[in-house]
Amino acid sequence: MQFKNTIILAAAASLAQAEVVHLRVKSDNSEINGNSLGFPHSGAGINYAFMGTGGQTEALDYDESEGTIQSPDAGSFPQVLGVSGHFVDLGVLDPNGKWSFEGNTLQFNGTADNFYACKNTGDPYDYSSRSYQLVYYTEDAPEGCLSLTLVKDAGSSSSAASSAAPSSTAAPSSSAAPSESVSSATFIDGAAQYAPGAFAVAAGFVAALL
Repeated sequence: MQFKNTIILAAAASLAQAEVVHLRVKSDNSEINGNSLGFPHSGAGINYAFMGTGGQTEALDYDESEGTIQSPDAGSFPQVLGVSGHFVDLGVLDPNGKWSFEGNTLQFNGTADNFYACKNTGDPYDYSSRSYQLVYYTEDAPEGCLSLTLVKDAGSSSSAASSAAPSSTAAPSSSAAPSESVSSATFIDGAAQYAPGAFAVAAGFVAALL
C-alpha cells in the first residue's frame, strides 16, 4: 500500500509542473505530414501510437525536469510515453529513455531521428492495416516505412490544467486512416516483433500494486 501511495503522489507532483503538449507528425511525405497522434487501447496497460488525418492530437503532459511524457488521464497507474521494442506507446512499463525538445521538435535520448510510420506491423487489434503506426528504429527500418519527426502542435500550452485529453481507448476511425497509395511496410514475423509477453509483464506489474 505504501508503495502504491508513493507512485500516486509522485505522479501528482509531476503533473503539477507539467507542460501540456500535442504532438504532430512532420515529414517530407505528404501522406503523413501534419498527421495527429492517438493512443488506442492495444493490450494490458499499453496503448500504441497511431496516426490520423483529422482533429486535434491527444494532449500529453511533458515534465522537462524528469524527461517524461505521460497521459494526464491514467488514473492510479500513470501511463508514460516510451519505446517498447520498436513500438512507441503509452504504458506502465519503463519508457527506456528520456524525452526532450529542441525548439518544438521532440527528441528521444537526445535525437529527433529514428521515428517512422509503418503499416501492417502485426499489432494485436490490426489497427495498422488501416492507419500508420508510430515506430522507432535506430537502424534497418522495414522497407516501406516513412521517416518522420514529431513536433509540438499549436495547441500545446504551459499549463497542465488547461487542456483535457481525449480518450485513449477508442480505435482509430476509418475516416482517419491514410489512403493506400503508399505501399505497406513489410514486416518479417510481425507477431514476434509485437512481443505479446510484454503485456503479461505489464499486467503483473499492475497486479502487484493492488
